[in-house]
Amino acid sequence: MRALVITSYDESALERRPRYMLGKISAASRLLAALSQEKISLERTHVPPPLNLAYAKAYLRERFYSCRVSGAFPASIDPDVLRAWAHRIDATIRRHNPSVVFFPENLWAIGFLTTRVPIVLWSDCLSSDMLRSYAIPFHPRAMDSLRAAEARTLARCSRILCTSQWMADSVLRFGILKSCVDTLGIFPGLACADGHTAAEIGRWADARAMDPVFRMLFLGSDWARKGGSFAALLHAALRKKGIEMAFTFMGDIPDLPAEPFLRILRGRRTAEDIHQELTKAHIVLLPSKAECCTHFIADASGHGVPVLVSDVGGNATAVADGTSGYLFSPTASVEEYAQRIMELSQNRSLYRSLSLSAYAFYVDHLRLSLASQGVLRAFGAVTETPCTSRQQHS
Repeated sequence: MRALVITSYDESALERRPRYMLGKISAASRLLAALSQEKISLERTHVPPPLNLAYAKAYLRERFYSCRVSGAFPASIDPDVLRAWAHRIDATIRRHNPSVVFFPENLWAIGFLTTRVPIVLWSDCLSSDMLRSYAIPFHPRAMDSLRAAEARTLARCSRILCTSQWMADSVLRFGILKSCVDTLGIFPGLACADGHTAAEIGRWADARAMDPVFRMLFLGSDWARKGGSFAALLHAALRKKGIEMAFTFMGDIPDLPAEPFLRILRGRRTAEDIHQELTKAHIVLLPSKAECCTHFIADASGHGVPVLVSDVGGNATAVADGTSGYLFSPTASVEEYAQRIMELSQNRSLYRSLSLSAYAFYVDHLRLSLASQGVLRAFGAVTETPCTSRQQHS
């Protein structure tokens, strides 16, 4: 089998990409690295949009909307740009002559492709859902154009691979055949979560259970969206209750009042830095206001660290409530989180059990190899039984 991977980006030049996209690109890179170890021929290339007259016109409109109109209208979703982009992608496919084409991102020019080669799309959310969830301002005309491009693309794909049931449900609302949609789940975004043994997890769980200080970890590159202010309020509330605890904030963290047992680690951290924090942390706190499906949940579970997560976006697919952590309503109060943390800090036997079951859930559902095997199954299915239409007909 010859698989061709096509992206819109060059991984060596990602400086201008929005920060929220970098995590998605990193996860896609990990998935592709895992696929490259399998017994298939895997070629990778990137095809950016053509800088032609259609793109120039669309770019001028994008600048006009950004300066004079409320809401963005990116050039990359203009139908004329997408048609020209699809023409370039078609030429690339003909040149490589693959058995299947794999797109590890939402590239909406797919809807205008003319190739007969089966197409597999992998993503953690639809762009329109992300824009609404993240409250990114988009002009209504731009949203209509995006939704039309999404509909064409989803109908054109032979198989759509989703990281969560939340995304799968959104895809199905476009009338896509259920047999063409698979939910693969997430996997660790960092290599430091791979390969730990049950014995290692047991030792870490024992050490945490005996640690008199209860340690919490918050990681986020977007303080507001990730619920950073909520986490800071929770830290203050727990200190007032007299809980002997330490709280570490990692990422783009604003200035916080200096307090005992409060650590702030700003900026991007290495995988080894995060690994060291996860081996010591009792829980990971992710009270996000909006999320597609954060891969850091799998990183935590791979270290046997339970997660306290808001039930937004696709998070519910990545967390077994009461087994690998706890899901909270997006409107849950600081007190609700505090009560659960107090329960775990005061009952270390319960904590140790939750830590071990978090790792068991990771082994069964969140390993990178499970996702790569799911992609391979999709490749096999679409090459053995290629279909011409992906939409249900009434």
